[in-house]
Amino acid sequence: MNSTEKQVASQASIFEEIIKNAKGQLEQLDSKDWLQAMEVIRKEYNRKRTLEVIEEERRKKEEEREEKEEERLKKLEEQRKQDEFISDLKNMDLPLDWENQYDTDERAAGLFTDSIGDGLILSLNTLTRVDIEFIAQVSGYSCKEVIENLRGSIFQNPESWGECFYQGWETSEEYLSGNIIRKLRKAKELNRKFSGYFEENIHALKKVLPEPLEPDEIHVTLGTPWIPPKYITQFIHWLLGTDSFYTINAYRDQRRFEHNFNQVRYEPISGIWWIEDKILSRNYQSSVTYGSKRYDAINIIEKTLNMKTIQVYDNVSTNVTKSGNQRVLNQVETLNIQEKQKLINDKFREWIWVDENRKQHLIDIYEEKLSANRQRHFDGSFLELPGVSESITLYPYQKNAIARILFTPNTLLAHDVGAGKTYIMIIAAMELKRMGIGKKNMFVVPNNIVGQWRSEFLKLYKNGNLLVIEPKNFQPKKREKILKLIQEKEYDGIIIAYSCFNLIPLSPEIYLTEYKQELSQLKEAEKTARRKPLLKGQIKSLETKIKKIQEKQSLYISEIA
Repeated sequence: MNSTEKQVASQASIFEEIIKNAKGQLEQLDSKDWLQAMEVIRKEYNRKRTLEVIEEERRKKEEEREEKEEERLKKLEEQRKQDEFISDLKNMDLPLDWENQYDTDERAAGLFTDSIGDGLILSLNTLTRVDIEFIAQVSGYSCKEVIENLRGSIFQNPESWGECFYQGWETSEEYLSGNIIRKLRKAKELNRKFSGYFEENIHALKKVLPEPLEPDEIHVTLGTPWIPPKYITQFIHWLLGTDSFYTINAYRDQRRFEHNFNQVRYEPISGIWWIEDKILSRNYQSSVTYGSKRYDAINIIEKTLNMKTIQVYDNVSTNVTKSGNQRVLNQVETLNIQEKQKLINDKFREWIWVDENRKQHLIDIYEEKLSANRQRHFDGSFLELPGVSESITLYPYQKNAIARILFTPNTLLAHDVGAGKTYIMIIAAMELKRMGIGKKNMFVVPNNIVGQWRSEFLKLYKNGNLLVIEPKNFQPKKREKILKLIQEKEYDGIIIAYSCFNLIPLSPEIYLTEYKQELSQLKEAEKTARRKPLLKGQIKSLETKIKKIQEKQSLYISEIA
């Protein structure tokens, strides 16, 4: 029942009660007293109705008060639970039924040290990560004691802690690297939520925060991809004096103020810039100062945004071609336009830093996207490297490189020739296999050093179980047998020559995955490109690629079927 229906029902109830009480008296009245009686009834009704309205308002206020009190108590309870949870976090209290997961884990079996620091080394050496439970298990200390002892050498990552005091810990080298600004923002956000729990993180991150850059330390040009397109639009209007523009409706003979002409857009997938709704202004700035009659400044800017050098051609009559026309480079006009292109770029570099708000915004974008990354330094001194020949002594930089391979998904070894990269790769691969991170190690090497690699491997691991594949034992008749060995047998290392590796075909499923990924990216770029005249050439290229991919997909699907 809605409020109107309730009101009608209430009024009817009042009338019914008044009539019922007055019925005996009304029957005794003669006709001349009816008006007086009805007035009495009206007053009585108004009195009772007023009392009911007052009561209704009192009831509503009481309900609102009760709701507010209930909401207040609910918030107090939530805050109490939050405070209790934060207290447990800070006190590092464990549930009564908590059990260390490494009690029955074979990776911790037989390992013991009476030093928490050595426990950290064992954790890194065995698991390639900081694991508080593991360190507690092998050292005999509690999780709280482990954390308190290592604090400063390890940090809890707010993005991976799972609101658990012993989860998500990383070495200081790992945590205090990468995008420091983003990490600082996350730490501040959760520090507010959890009442100062990540205060140490914030303090440490601020210490390694890169120094703010000055504008003259940041290189910008038209086409720099991290600059918001709106600033390029503003620059065009400033440069060419096109802040306001009127067009005339020829049919209705009225003027319309244009706001959205010469809007710059950027498509990150294809890396293409374009200018929408170009108004090719023929004022002095556009056709003389920053352009020419043949090449308007707007078109020069669009080419510059896409990092294209402009060349101007003339059509001349000739007897050389069947059409009788030939395109000839106009060197004078080309040089003139290229000078205008450089002038516009110079003006942009001056203009972009003039406005203080814009300058600060651009510095913030640059720092977060490009300059906030702090390089991680890897320390491999903790590595014990079981199984490596005692006659081999590694340099510190080799151990550091091994640590980098263990802790990161991919690594480029750019050391000089003779610096020991072979040892680094072999030992890192064997460590990954020992830790269960890697299953099979394959080393693809130049044909002429396959034998050298085998010798180096056996110097490091004299009992190493190797499969060495060279062109002489990878002939077509033997190829299937070799591939079966790779697939089924367990080896410490598979050393294969470049030329042999290139003969191993990828499965159709791999091709399909790669093609589908490329197809998705191309189609996404195509959706944006189809509305832009500038991208006609790009569209044609995309369509050709997509067609080829679809044909290959059909072929591979048929083969799979």
